[in-house]
Amino acid sequence: MVQGQEGSCLEGDPSEGSGRRHGTRMILANHFLDACKEAKASKLNCISHVMVLVHLSTKDDGDYPSRLAEMAGVSTAAITGTLDVLEKLNLIERGRCKSDRRGNRAYILPAGLEAIARMLP
Repeated sequence: MVQGQEGSCLEGDPSEGSGRRHGTRMILANHFLDACKEAKASKLNCISHVMVLVHLSTKDDGDYPSRLAEMAGVSTAAITGTLDVLEKLNLIERGRCKSDRRGNRAYILPAGLEAIARMLP
């Protein structure tokens, strides 16, 4: 176990492959949580909220909820709740895939990108 900020633990060796990517995401997520606390955005107190925003910030064409659930390590039911919160805060929107109109995807909005920018050191 590797200690992250505020006593959170990251599993695995962050210097190896996917563990390193996961460790980086967790460090960024912790920075984002700190920024949220400063901004009194207490509704973003769940790490999956932060992970979804960080992930969507790298996707021009959004991503499927099932992939977001897998990436965040939560169930598809849980990701629905996460997306509901982020959508109510106007950080993301959900809609049909813009390129091929198949399936629903989540897309980050400018306010979500601004939230990500505030978290980066």
